[in-house]
Formats: sequence, C-alpha cells, structure tokens
Amino acid sequence: MNGYERPNDRWICGHAAEGRPCRIGPSRWGRCRATFECDPVKKGDRWQCTRPKHAGGPCAEGPRPDGTCAHPIERCVPQRSLRAKRGLVTWATVALTLGVVLVLLDSRWREWWLNPGPVSLAHRSEAFVQQAAAAGLPGQCAGCHSAAAQSLAAWPGAAVRAEPGLWDFAALLHPPSATPVAMDQSCQRCHTGFDFHAERMTEDVSCTECHREHAGSDALRAPSVAHCVSCHGDRERMPSDTSIAKAFGVAHPEFRPVRERWRDANTLKFNHARHFAADIPPVNGAALTCASCHELDDSGLRHKPISFEQHCRACHTLQFDVRNPDLELPHGSVASVRAFLNSLPVQYADLARRRGLITTEAVETFVMDQLRALYEERRELERDVLFTSDWEAPAGVAGVTDAPRARYPGCAKCHEVREGESPVVMPVVQTSRWFRDSLFSHTTHRDISCAECHAATTSRDTADVLVPSQASCVRCHGPQNTALNQCTVCHVFHREAMR
Repeated sequence: MNGYERPNDRWICGHAAEGRPCRIGPSRWGRCRATFECDPVKKGDRWQCTRPKHAGGPCAEGPRPDGTCAHPIERCVPQRSLRAKRGLVTWATVALTLGVVLVLLDSRWREWWLNPGPVSLAHRSEAFVQQAAAAGLPGQCAGCHSAAAQSLAAWPGAAVRAEPGLWDFAALLHPPSATPVAMDQSCQRCHTGFDFHAERMTEDVSCTECHREHAGSDALRAPSVAHCVSCHGDRERMPSDTSIAKAFGVAHPEFRPVRERWRDANTLKFNHARHFAADIPPVNGAALTCASCHELDDSGLRHKPISFEQHCRACHTLQFDVRNPDLELPHGSVASVRAFLNSLPVQYADLARRRGLITTEAVETFVMDQLRALYEERRELERDVLFTSDWEAPAGVAGVTDAPRARYPGCAKCHEVREGESPVVMPVVQTSRWFRDSLFSHTTHRDISCAECHAATTSRDTADVLVPSQASCVRCHGPQNTALNQCTVCHVFHREAMR
C-alpha cells in the first residue's frame, strides 16, 4: 500500500491504475498535489537528494544546481474511490426516492399509493359512509386512519408521535398487535353497540388483533382459531381461574353445567322418564315425544315456555270431583282456587241449571247432595286441594271416555306449596338457555334425535340439567371436521351479539 492511501479516502491518485501512485495522493477536494520526488536540502555548498528509502532512496544524479529536484512528478487526474462512488449512488437514490415520495404524497395518486390493499365491502358501502358521517368521522381512509386527514406538513409530527416510535426498531419489526391503538377509538365510534367479553383479561386487546382489513374486497375475514387460541390457550394472558382451551375435543374444558354438576332450581316437580312410559295414553292420537311440549321459538335458539293450558291440561285434568267431570278448578292463582272453593254452592247451582234443573227446590237439592258427597270424601277440602301430592294412575273419569286422564290429586303434586296465613305456590322458573354465551341453534340440529344429546328418557329428577356433554358434540364437531371445529361456530367475542 502506498503511504498516502487510506480505506476511507474519497480520492485516489490517477496513476494508481498504472501501479505507480504518488506518495502524497490527491487533496480531500480531489486536486492533484504532485510536484517533485523530493525536496533537496543544501549541506555546505552542495544540494542533496532527500527522496526517502521507500521511494527508491537518493537518486544518482542528485538535485539541479539551482536546488530543484531533477525528477518532477507527472501530474494526474485524481479518481473517486469506490467508497465515494457508492456514497454518491446512495445519496442520489435517497434524493430520488424522497422526490418521488413527495410527488406521490402531494398528488391525486396519494391514496392509491398508500393503500395496502382493497377495503372490505362492509367498510366501503354507502351504508358505512352514512354511518361514519353520523358518527362524526371523515370519509375515505381518514375514517379509520386519523392522520390521513392531516396535511402533508403534519405527517412528520404524526410519525414522531406514533406508537411504536420511528426509532423503536424492535417493536416495528414485531409490532404488538394486541395492544389497543388510536384506531380502536375510530372503530368504537361506529360500533357503539358492542362490548368486550375481555373485561377480566390480563391485558386489553385491539380490534385489529382479530379483525384484519385490506385483505380483500369481499366480507371482512372472520377470526381464525389461532386468534382465539392466542389468548385462550395462553395461561399468562388468561385470568388464573379460567380454563385453557386450545382445540375443541382435544384441549377444551368440559361444559360448565356438566363439569360443575349444575342443578335446576325449578320448583316444578317433573319426571321426564315417566312421560316416556308405555302406559302413558296418546295425545291427539300420537305418543308423547319431546316435541309434544318443547317448541322452538322463531329464532331457533330457545324453546317456548311450557304452558299448562297448552301442554299439560290434555292429560292432567283439574277435575277435583269425579261425579261432576265438567267442573274444574282454575289454574295459576291460589287466590282464584280459594275463591272457587268458597263459591262451590254457586258453582254447583250453575252446573245444575246447565243440566236442565229449573226449580229452586231441585237446584238446592242438587247442590246439597254434591257438597255432602264431596265433603264426606275430602273433609278438609281446601287443604286437600292445595297440599295433596298422592298420584293416581291414568284411569277413566266419569263422563270422560275418549282419553283416560289422571284424577287431580292436589297442587302439591306438581308445585311446591308453602303454608302460612295464606298458602303460597312457589313460581315456576323455566330456564330457556343454559349455554348463555353460545351460538347453539336447535334449528340447525333438527335432523338429530333429541335423545342423542339429552338424557331425558332416564331422568327422574326435576333438578337434572339435561344439557349434552362435550363428548356428544365431539362426534360432529371434533378435530376430524375442521369446518365445524372453529371456535366461532359456538362462541362470539362480543357479548352484545348474544343479546
């Protein structure tokens, strides 16, 4: 290496390519500094050559008489070094890129150039534009990206204030997409009806964690299993008392009613298995089935409440007097029952007239005969009617020949009746949906027999919660069926969607 050469020099001697670069090389500005090979010195009356040893040592002829070097160096045209050339290319590229960016950002192509992909149908429809305007959001990109509405001069400041910052390279390379961002505020301006089920989560979750825009012009892509598992499969991200779920049928907790052995608090006394017995008479010419009492509502999610008048009266008569089957107790109110019993003379008198008795004496005789017979059979009539719970098998009742029905035993046969100054029949509470946070629909399962999922034919206790176990669902929704194994088949993130 020549004495003047350095790795970072921007200029090299023009004779370097010939293998004879000068010793001092060009100046920092690229000017040739070549003069003579040495700078003679005078000793006594003679001039001596001072050319250094590495340059060949003192020349044989020595300096000229006037003290100048006899070997002038031929001047050259310095050349840029490789480093300098690379620097020029780099700066030229940066300048050109910056120029193109400025032109594009300040032109009508700005939105086209910045758009990372097509927007989904939900966010470009006329309905969305109107909803965004009603929420006070500007149109186009600025509806979600607030910085898009600012001028070009304001963008550098927005970039500096952004999270993660310009110089936070680690976060930029691996952005924490789960962390809420400013865009979430724009989402909630339109989606005001949604709340999050994540109020007990250990950290907040951004909308963009699961909902990815600019992925196509069709509907917004639904969250995948991976999105759900990123939280529900991570013990550190879930509350300590929450079970971990990674895959239904493989790593998924048993349904809570089954796992915790819930009991139905309904006060109604009902035996499912008894109603499937062979001695139960047909209703309307057909044997009893689940559908005889359980009817779906219009949504297909829940069943309509069971009604005595619609579902029970056909088999369970309120005929308290076998001699007069067309006389029945009222249902649904203790006060009405007590008032009816206290007005029995009037009830029997009206019944006598309906049967054709006209004279007062005949009506009174009929009333006295019926009351005497009834009170001989049930000496404490009101108490028997309210508190008796003895069951009688289906049998023919006087005057009824088309369908045998069990004689009315007492309110306590089916209801919990509490004593007091005035007896109280505890209200019947029917739970229409045990899996409150699920998307289960009976309509989509209508081709499956009820008994395949619900053990009603063997249940003899009202408190039995007859919901299916996970094992019964895995037969169709297990890992073998990827289409039906998605978390969103049964669950939603936003609780509002379940209301």
